[in-house]
Amino acid sequence: MPHVIASVGWSSYGAVMKNLQLLGRTLVLLALAVFACSCTVIEVEPLPEGVADVAIVRNDKVQVTDFVPVLRSALEERGIRTRMVDQAAAAADSVTATYTARRTWDLVPFLSTADVWFRQGGLDLSKFEGTEAKMTPAYDQLLKAYQKAGTPDQD
Repeated sequence: MPHVIASVGWSSYGAVMKNLQLLGRTLVLLALAVFACSCTVIEVEPLPEGVADVAIVRNDKVQVTDFVPVLRSALEERGIRTRMVDQAAAAADSVTATYTARRTWDLVPFLSTADVWFRQGGLDLSKFEGTEAKMTPAYDQLLKAYQKAGTPDQD
């Protein structure tokens, strides 16, 4: 069964202006407040040492034209070979990278969200698992400082 061995999540929250329908001075003041409050969130789970090759699974839905070249460059600058593959061609024993990226428009087009997942083991069928199988590992990490009820202390 394939599992995620590393991931990157990037998100910008500055696109709020897109849906506003205000006029005049209120719009200008609100625009300044929104731009002052916009933030970027980056979450990273580092790629473990020893990865020499990554098969990047092509995602034709991503319209950010420079996304894959930047990803490939980041990997290859560190000595990790890359190749583009279709999902069906991803080998079960290789490290694969899947990705999503969205460009949003707010005065100018900009990268608003991006995620890259590195998996060991080829095709990922975990999307068919139930809620408990998906969420329990995340909750275990979130609550690792808290002992489960009825579990003896591990000192």
